[in-house]
Amino acid sequence: MPRHLPTDCLNDIFEHLENKDLRTCLLVNSLWNVISVRILWRTIQNFNTLIACLPNDSKEILQANEIIISTSRPPLFNYITFINCLSVNDVGEAIENFLGYRQLITPQWVDKNKIMVMTREIFKMLMNQISLKSLSFYSGSVSISTHPGSVECLRNLSEFTCSSNISSEFFHQLSRICHNLQSLKITFEKSISNGLTDLITVQKNLRHFDVLKKYFDEDLDLTRSLTKLPNTLTKLHIDGCYLPLSTIIRKLTNLQELVLSCDNEDFEGIQHLELPHLQILEFKRKYPNSKYLIKFLEKNGKNLKVIDLGKLGNGSLHFTISKFCPNLKSLITMINRLEPLKDVLNNCQQLESIDIFCGYHGSLSERLLLKTIVDCSPERFHELKLDFGHYIFPEPPSHWGLMSIFERWANRVPCIPLSLTIITNLYDSEVDVEVNEIIEKYKKLGVIKECKINNVYFVRSGCH
Repeated sequence: MPRHLPTDCLNDIFEHLENKDLRTCLLVNSLWNVISVRILWRTIQNFNTLIACLPNDSKEILQANEIIISTSRPPLFNYITFINCLSVNDVGEAIENFLGYRQLITPQWVDKNKIMVMTREIFKMLMNQISLKSLSFYSGSVSISTHPGSVECLRNLSEFTCSSNISSEFFHQLSRICHNLQSLKITFEKSISNGLTDLITVQKNLRHFDVLKKYFDEDLDLTRSLTKLPNTLTKLHIDGCYLPLSTIIRKLTNLQELVLSCDNEDFEGIQHLELPHLQILEFKRKYPNSKYLIKFLEKNGKNLKVIDLGKLGNGSLHFTISKFCPNLKSLITMINRLEPLKDVLNNCQQLESIDIFCGYHGSLSERLLLKTIVDCSPERFHELKLDFGHYIFPEPPSHWGLMSIFERWANRVPCIPLSLTIITNLYDSEVDVEVNEIIEKYKKLGVIKECKINNVYFVRSGCH
């Protein structure tokens, strides 16, 4: 007699499947069907099915307003009760597309009254039957907080993504009932609604805050809102803003991840920050003055595991990293001399991955660079990316001594298969047959896990 996995075990397994795999599981048997449906329908999967779940009184209202819907048999499940992640604007767009299709016109010409009626009935159903964990709500006229049941629907919200200019009424409503958001992502538009600062202020358990400034507007001051961030924060991502970093971040002493895509020119305030728990530091687009960053790393480098400096890097900065960041696992930086690289490789003994923008014309020999990394990198190191970009004109890969490099890697103890990516300004055709044969040989030997030169992949399916 066949034995079946318990429902809890199946549920844990299915949680990690992609949607396409879950849809296959729907067809296996009734138990797999039920488990798969519950997971799939955490987000709305089919708008026609959503409409089919409307209560009869709502369907009658739609029909009274000449909105034609299918009258097929009721759905197998009340799919609505499974939903816990909702995008208000996706629902609004689906309504316009549905009505446009029914009326055989483009969505922008759909009767506005019909949109209003259908929107009201759908959100009335949703607010009465679901308990949300994640909500996305950008600009629009939809007001979900006025529907009966909205308080219970929003009470357990843990993730909220929004724009700064949605109605003040909604922000005030949310700030009264949601004090335990864990993730808050805000796109700042041309205006900031009253109540947004209150929503930030009342949070007691906020862990992740993500801010994007969509429009350049010197009069839009975000400082007042952002200085209200609670000290429970562990992740802070700032994108597109010119901000007084020391003012905003200085109290956030529990930060573990800081990603800055700011418009600050010199990041002067960063040198004064003390973030003893920081593990991930990334700079995108613009980079701080090295002297400020060096001061920052001297204070905060001890626990850093990931540093992304983009195309920033010099000897003093790399020496600071080698001295004050002993637990570093991943580094992205520009390097145009070998000695600073050796300092990092020799002193950061936890390093597993490095992504190097390779300086300027003639500053590095590809063969010597690869040899240095193979010989000096710590034993856990296994992932290398070299980006020669448009700065220099490297020799073709056939001149890099790849066989010698891979042999040296094979003699490492332990030998962890290497993932190698090299980006150059060479044409793919210059990755010649000999190079391909060398790569294929060392893949089969288990020395290489993955190799990519420009856009050409040489990938091995598993490790020996």
